[in-house]
Amino acid sequence: WGKNEEIIPIASLKHIILAISIILFVDGLYLYQQSRIEIQKSITVQGTVVGSFESVSSELNVYYHPIVRFTAKGKVFQITSSSNGSRPLYKPGENVEILYNPNFPEKGEIKQVVSSVGTSGICIFYSIITFSIFLFFHITQKKAENIYHNGNRIITQYDNVTYSYNIKRMKLYQIHSTYKDPKTNEIRVFKSPNLLVDPTDFITTKSINVIMHPTNAKKYLMDLSFLDKNYI
Repeated sequence: WGKNEEIIPIASLKHIILAISIILFVDGLYLYQQSRIEIQKSITVQGTVVGSFESVSSELNVYYHPIVRFTAKGKVFQITSSSNGSRPLYKPGENVEILYNPNFPEKGEIKQVVSSVGTSGICIFYSIITFSIFLFFHITQKKAENIYHNGNRIITQYDNVTYSYNIKRMKLYQIHSTYKDPKTNEIRVFKSPNLLVDPTDFITTKSINVIMHPTNAKKYLMDLSFLDKNYI
């Protein structure tokens, strides 16, 4: 981390993530409530599975949707359920409960599908995931701010730039610098965070400031403000 302003992007990012988490959670609750209202308006009848409809995904996977026939208002309706599986979920002749809106019986659905968590559950699940990410960024930012404002600054010497690959085979770069402790003569190596662009041609100094954690020498921030202004 360089200047304090460099902490701001993480602050902005975490608030964006928090906003997404809140939106997903509210959407999940809304969809759940709408589902409950729809169920209360619906009528339950017995239906009979007459077969399965095959659908093919973009990955060429085949899914089977139950085809169900039921009687409502003296008429026979046949629906294809939105539920699916890699194998038929029901056998022909098997009875299932159908929920339908009296005004739109042709849009009936298997009761088990309507009663399940469905999209609302997915929204709430991902809201929890995104909120966990928000907490991670929030805690990381607070730790970084603590080091930046209360840490001990030392001047290290630029050594080299190394690279490695992540699990997606993306090349990541790190700036290395060294510091010789004047009291113990111990030489310590410091590493920058992973960088997506090779910084070698943008390093314009031999001295690199490092901010040490006030109580834990293993934690530190490397000041990258020395990089050329044209560095991406």
